[in-house]
Amino acid sequence: MKELRKTIQLIGIFVFLISISLLMIGVNSQENNNYEVKEDNEGNKIIKVKDKTYIIPRSIDIKEGVGGIVFVNEGEDKKFEFLGNNILLIKGAEVEVTSTSNGQEIDLRGRGEITTEWNHLPKIKNAKLKLDKDNNIIFAEFESTGNEEYEFEFNDKIYSFRTEKGSKVLFDPKEKVIKSDKVIVKINGKEISGEKFSIYLGEKEVVEGENTIIITDDKIEAIGKVKVETDSFSYEGLIDSAKLSVDIRDGVENIKIEGEEDRSKEEGGIAKFSKKY
Repeated sequence: MKELRKTIQLIGIFVFLISISLLMIGVNSQENNNYEVKEDNEGNKIIKVKDKTYIIPRSIDIKEGVGGIVFVNEGEDKKFEFLGNNILLIKGAEVEVTSTSNGQEIDLRGRGEITTEWNHLPKIKNAKLKLDKDNNIIFAEFESTGNEEYEFEFNDKIYSFRTEKGSKVLFDPKEKVIKSDKVIVKINGKEISGEKFSIYLGEKEVVEGENTIIITDDKIEAIGKVKVETDSFSYEGLIDSAKLSVDIRDGVENIKIEGEEDRSKEEGGIAKFSKKY
């Protein structure tokens, strides 16, 4: 009888220890079909995704987002690596990283810095990025918090954006549109700038009242108060209706400048234009 009672007590202790172990696992790890999170002895998070392990600073909280994993920084500015991206979160910022069938989506809410395999994006806030399977950025929308230059490549063309504090960038080459505010944009030897403008990389019906640039292989059109600089000429529209048309045939540029408003040279004219050669 004593041996039976002792056996029952040992079983009870064993069950209790198992319960405690399971409870500890539940506290220190979070697991679903995509990732698992545990803590090391220093309180840092260890997140495992598809057999790859990443160490996340303890000041950064991890939670599930709508479709991805959200990292929230409530402490000092911290850097960490996740899915091939180096991410800096300023205090109070958060970033959601989502793996998709076509690549990744990164949604930064607040201020931070993101470095992918091919691109470095410092001093940005409220950014949305889409990456393809080769980690190329194929969509970017963000606000710059300082004087920086960002560069993207798409279909063997380089797109450069020189910003100042408060500049806004929308880069969507798949839809053939770029929107910028207080940015100098460089595309294949063409430099475009203005307060707020749209660039269309193909034929587009012009929206009235919008500073617009249309670029194709054989044409450049600029409508409104925008600046266009190429190897051969410099142009600046001075009124909303100013329009530059450049038709390129066999390497020869046929240039036309017009505007609905009639302004004399003394009044400033409708545009500034100079030929470089």
